[in-house]
Amino acid sequence: MVSMNDYDMVTKENVVLSHKELSPQDCEKTFGIEAGLSTAFQIGEQVFGVFKIDKPNCFPSSPSVSITTPYLILQFGRHMRVSLDNYKGLREGQKVILGRVDQSRFAFDQTVSRRHVEVSLKDGRVNVIDLGSTNGTKDVFNRVASLIKKDNEISSIRQGEVAGNTVFAKQVENHELTRTPDNDGRPLDQEYINNQTRVREFFVDAISDGSLYSDVSGENFSLKIQEAHGIANKNDVYGRVGAGSLNVENDQFRSDYGGLGNRRERQAREVASIANKYGDPYSRRFESSGDMKVRLAGIPDEFLPVDKNNDYMGYMFFYPSSEAIPAYMKQINNLGSEITKLTNSENRDTQQVAELIGKQYQYGAIIRPFNQINNSLFMNLANAQLKLLGYRGIPHGNLDLAAQRLQPEAFVKLFIDSVKN
Repeated sequence: MVSMNDYDMVTKENVVLSHKELSPQDCEKTFGIEAGLSTAFQIGEQVFGVFKIDKPNCFPSSPSVSITTPYLILQFGRHMRVSLDNYKGLREGQKVILGRVDQSRFAFDQTVSRRHVEVSLKDGRVNVIDLGSTNGTKDVFNRVASLIKKDNEISSIRQGEVAGNTVFAKQVENHELTRTPDNDGRPLDQEYINNQTRVREFFVDAISDGSLYSDVSGENFSLKIQEAHGIANKNDVYGRVGAGSLNVENDQFRSDYGGLGNRRERQAREVASIANKYGDPYSRRFESSGDMKVRLAGIPDEFLPVDKNNDYMGYMFFYPSSEAIPAYMKQINNLGSEITKLTNSENRDTQQVAELIGKQYQYGAIIRPFNQINNSLFMNLANAQLKLLGYRGIPHGNLDLAAQRLQPEAFVKLFIDSVKN
């Protein structure tokens, strides 16, 4: 299996450099052409690839198209096919501007600026530079290349993302695991990784067949998340890799006994530093005592988490009571239904959907429905949906601590920054 890292992408500011190419053989299988894909990028909602021509007759086979340059800029269609009708040649030392100012070659819509992006070739390396466009330029080469290299199975491409592909979504890379491979000196065993992959497959299948978010009450989602919990801890794997092996009751929502709070003051102070970047009131958490709450839509005040800081007990974060679990499951379910609906929409806004995924994850991180194994479940679900949307999965990092302390508007911004990076 070839990983995304094998393509050695280097990004500096708004310049994308590709050092390796997708082979002509894989391009032939996937795109119907025998030419190497050097890079792929999205401008607005249009997707382009830069192909390298190794020999005069390799691309394309149509006698009506004449090839005079060693590199071609081509536009992708909706189903991972490139248009052979229009292309723009790219020679060594040449720069090409793409945008609505020139409509003679490609089909641009209003998401593309008049002068959107500059594509150049220097020393055999393709450079893609955004020219201060309204909607930006995204590198999608890694997503395209990784998916093709894996098993040559491509579903479709929409708005420049590898979208709706369950094979891509089911792949769990190391950075997507909640625990790092070395796990602070307690290395993850293969069974733990296998369990996480089975959870991912469970979520992707349940999203794809419509069974995950199948009612408005959230009761079915509750049953599904309990089933996923059992898969995650199959053969008591958490007892070997978890920080604590007690109270890992498979499929069982927690009672209020057994640790409804945590004293992670060091991590909370790190979140306070992050909060400052996003203008969130938690940035001033340790300048004064008192209680703070994260205000969540659809959750009654008595079911909100409480962040305490006082002379009596010092710092302490309290999760909602177990009575709140159904209310949170309902909100997670409702957001999931909207995420699925918009993901399958032809005209979806991918960032809008990613924001909903961030909102959904915040509810899961706060409610902590099980005594153990919570963040890995909801992070796995978030990554399943992000990858079905076409994004790479994101690392867990400190997202759970931030979700429990930042107000939704600030947390979603942090989540989106994680997705973009």
